[in-house]
Amino acid sequence: MRPLSEMLADLSVHAKSVEDKAAAAQTETHDQINAKIQQTKDDARQRSLAAEARRDQAGDDISSRWGKLQADWRKQVAGIREDIQDRREEHDAKVAQRRADRAEENAVNAIDFAESAIDAAGEAVLEAIDARVEAAEAAAMAPVKTGA
Repeated sequence: MRPLSEMLADLSVHAKSVEDKAAAAQTETHDQINAKIQQTKDDARQRSLAAEARRDQAGDDISSRWGKLQADWRKQVAGIREDIQDRREEHDAKVAQRRADRAEENAVNAIDFAESAIDAAGEAVLEAIDARVEAAEAAAMAPVKTGA
C-alpha cells in the first residue's frame, strides 16, 4: 500500500486540478465544456475501478462499506444527471435558467459531500497512524523471548 501522506498529496493535486478546470471552463464553448465533462467522467470511472480493486484486495467489512457508500453516491449522481438531461431538452429561457440553478445546486452539494469525504479521510488517516504508533509501542514493550 502507498503511504497515506502520498495519497493525501494526490488528493490535494486532484482537487486543484478540478478547481483549475472549473476556472478554465468559464471562458470555453459548450462543446469544449462537454468534452471536459466526458473526460472527467472517464477519469472518475477509472479512479473508481482502481478503488474497487484496492477494496477487493483488502476484502474487509470497512472496505465493503466504503464501496457501498461510493456505489450509492454514484447512483444518486446518475439520477440527478438524468433529471438534468431530461430538462436539457426543453429550450425555454426560464427552464434553462432553472436547469442552470439546479446544476449549480448539484455542484454545491457535490462539493459539500467531497468536503465531508475529505474530513472522513483525514480522520481515517490519523486513526491509521495512531494504530501504527500503538502497535509499535506495544511491540517495544513486549518482553523479549530468548531461544533456549
